[in-house]
Amino acid sequence: MAMNHWLRRNEKMRRQINRSRDTAVMRSTILLLAALAVAGCEALPAAGPTGLEIKTEANQTAENDAPAFTLVEVTDVTARTLEARPQPDFSDIFTQNGDGASFRIHAGDVVTVTLWESVSAGISGGLFRAGGPGAGSGSAAVQIPDQVVGPGGRITIPFAGRVLVRGRTPAQVERDIVARLEDKAINPQAIVSVTKTASNKVTVIGDAVTGGSVDLAPGADRITDAIALSGGLNGVINDALITLTREGVSSTMPLARIFQKPSQNLRLNPGDILTLESQPNSFIAVGATSINARLPFGNRPYFLSDALGAVGGVLDSRGDPAAVYVLRIEDPVFAANTYRAEPLKGDGAPIAYLFDLDLAASFFLTRRFAMQDKDIIYVANAPTVELQKLLDIFRATTGTALALNTTGVFGNQR
Repeated sequence: MAMNHWLRRNEKMRRQINRSRDTAVMRSTILLLAALAVAGCEALPAAGPTGLEIKTEANQTAENDAPAFTLVEVTDVTARTLEARPQPDFSDIFTQNGDGASFRIHAGDVVTVTLWESVSAGISGGLFRAGGPGAGSGSAAVQIPDQVVGPGGRITIPFAGRVLVRGRTPAQVERDIVARLEDKAINPQAIVSVTKTASNKVTVIGDAVTGGSVDLAPGADRITDAIALSGGLNGVINDALITLTREGVSSTMPLARIFQKPSQNLRLNPGDILTLESQPNSFIAVGATSINARLPFGNRPYFLSDALGAVGGVLDSRGDPAAVYVLRIEDPVFAANTYRAEPLKGDGAPIAYLFDLDLAASFFLTRRFAMQDKDIIYVANAPTVELQKLLDIFRATTGTALALNTTGVFGNQR
């Protein structure tokens, strides 16, 4: 009996020792896995930096000695500064409005001349009208066939000879012809007109229906007239850009602005070139938004409120409404004067505009913040999202350890 009691007691002690050892191993494993999870917290998957990380990194010098981005918290003052920012217009570049077609004749123009003379009854004919007893009084008209102005700049008029027309107005040519015919015709009169011009043209190219050269009317044709005469725009007006090139100077603006500001519908000069391009602006949305994509918005006025609506706004499941950013490469002169921001080498200045949508007033600011081409909207994850990810990993690791212990992998014997 003593022997049996001793064996039972020894077996009980051995089991207690094994359970203590297994428990210690399991605890050590759980602690190790938890430590690994905490150590790997920085490596958790994420759509980008948190709001705190962006604020920490802003205004610091990057490792390659390039200036880091500048963080600008958007307030009413910021919005008013951006709203007051001038937009380049054609009238700022081309201070002299066009005069339309030139009134002077140039080489290559086609000129038509019509001559008259007055004949009274009883007068024996005239230079351009046969006379005689049956001829009544009145006027006789003769149209000279169309003539192309050659390199010499002259045309031929019967009984007047070779008349210089290049560089002269039709009225000047008319007076010259009449003076040459006064001693040959009876009360001569002349009308000179340009039926086809080679010089009074503008060129319309790009995304126009037909394009090509367009004849200008004297003092009348504007940008929209030339576009209409070329067949109109082959596309959507809000997506189009128009470039005016005059005497080697070019300027580009949205076509829609011409309709919004009629003062930009300039009169054209001979030799002007209009280039139409269907090139809509676009922005990219990343981070905690319903849609992560590149979306076009044309060349019309488009605001951050529109863009947030297009991507579904801030995700309430993981987005941080206090960390909504518009990342933009700003004009270096504007950024330096307004924000004291340093430009990148050979490029503009990187600016991160911050909107705190935890504040109701910030929603009104989004209606005043105009989007630009290639802007990036980034919504950071809320801080609790990172904690939730860590807890998910911790639960997964502890669950694995408990499962291993239950299956006896640690050598637990009962």
